[in-house]
Amino acid sequence: VQKAKVLYQWPYTRQLIRCAWSPNGAWVVTSSEDFSLQRWGVGAYQAAAANASSPPPVPTPTAMQSHDSWVFALAWSPDSQTCFSGGYDGRLIRWDMTGETPIVTHRVDAHSGWIRGVAVSPDGTKLASCGNDLRI
Repeated sequence: VQKAKVLYQWPYTRQLIRCAWSPNGAWVVTSSEDFSLQRWGVGAYQAAAANASSPPPVPTPTAMQSHDSWVFALAWSPDSQTCFSGGYDGRLIRWDMTGETPIVTHRVDAHSGWIRGVAVSPDGTKLASCGNDLRI
């Protein structure tokens, strides 16, 4: 990123903790203090804004509920079809992002304590997480 400027500012009802772009640029997923994730349709908004004489309405995020605590770790698969979330609850969740509403396809109690990071391998076949329990 050579130059930075604010393109959009979309409000949410609670403080946001983390955000992650999908590799294809269609979505941004955020986490908030209400323990939820939100999927924002950034790509569709950008396309509508490019073809409009005035800014289109602010998109409504799709709510994603499944953690019992704050979510601090987010990662996307390279094909943008799957998102992974890791929370302070030690839970690692795999989300299928291909439908109108994301769905949980796998849930693992991966760490005792909060998950600090999640990473997907470049080929999309492996997932790593790290946490307060001093484990990867």
